[in-house]
Amino acid sequence: MIFLPAALCAQMAGQSIAEREIARRQGMAVSAEDLLRRGDAAMAAHDYETAVKDYQGAIANLPESELTRGLRSSAINKFLAASVKLAEQRVAEGRYGEAERLLKVTLRPEYDPGYAPSLALLRKMQDPEWFNRTITPKFVGRVEEVKKLLREAQGFSDTGRYDLAFKRYEQVLALDPTNSAARRGQEKVNGQRQRYADSAYNETRSRALWEVSRGWENPVRKYGVSRDSRVGVRTTRSDVGTEAINRKLQQIIIPNLEFRQTTIRDAVEFLRQESRRLDTAEERPEARGVNIFLKLTPSVRPAPPAAPATLPPSPDAAPTIPGLEGAPATAAA
Repeated sequence: MIFLPAALCAQMAGQSIAEREIARRQGMAVSAEDLLRRGDAAMAAHDYETAVKDYQGAIANLPESELTRGLRSSAINKFLAASVKLAEQRVAEGRYGEAERLLKVTLRPEYDPGYAPSLALLRKMQDPEWFNRTITPKFVGRVEEVKKLLREAQGFSDTGRYDLAFKRYEQVLALDPTNSAARRGQEKVNGQRQRYADSAYNETRSRALWEVSRGWENPVRKYGVSRDSRVGVRTTRSDVGTEAINRKLQQIIIPNLEFRQTTIRDAVEFLRQESRRLDTAEERPEARGVNIFLKLTPSVRPAPPAAPATLPPSPDAAPTIPGLEGAPATAAA
């Protein structure tokens, strides 16, 4: 076993403690620099509360020494500026007590008892002409909710959703009964509704007038239109038959008619046969001509004076052409 002198052992122990202290302070300096960078990023993002905590942590990691004097001074200046910004934010939120505490911390001896921005803001907070202390955090929260509802109402109004817009304005008035912006918004929505109602009324009125006018329009008679060429037009069987008969009646022309003492039935039969003979446009023989039906309508006349009894006329007898004056007849195709 080797024994070292006591003086040598004490010297080695002293060197070890000094080295550990140097390493500890170097680590604290590195941590402080990291906190300063984080505080700068929070300040850039207007997150003043986080910035104050980071700067304060950096100051705690930087002891007062010749090596850290410059870095500590920079950290204190950043802490003071961030604290004043955070205090102004708390004042805007109506949290005056927190603002005063933040400012008084910056005036401590370890920071800067004569920091001008902190002193100036404290004086303004005591002056009622600068800040209205009746504004509470609850009131500020209600104001923010009102702003949010007004933005939503404007968005609904711009996209034509007038009922939702009107409802948002009503919610604003429930929070702030004297909000003139909400009343103006309701007036605007009512005007938009009225303009839409006027347009709808004019459209409905014009459509009704058009339908009435169309009801008075006479149908246009079609010539030379076959059944196959009427694409897209729905027709009934009776319409097609009527059109074909009308076309035949226009095309079949009997050059001359002369009847003498001929019965109406014979005359109708003659017309039926002539229509078949002259229907040259029809290719099918069984479909040629026009079917003509005779319907005799007896006329009502006063009873003639009594005459000697004679045989009653035959029920099959029909009047002749010269005798049509007393017995009108109609022919139907």
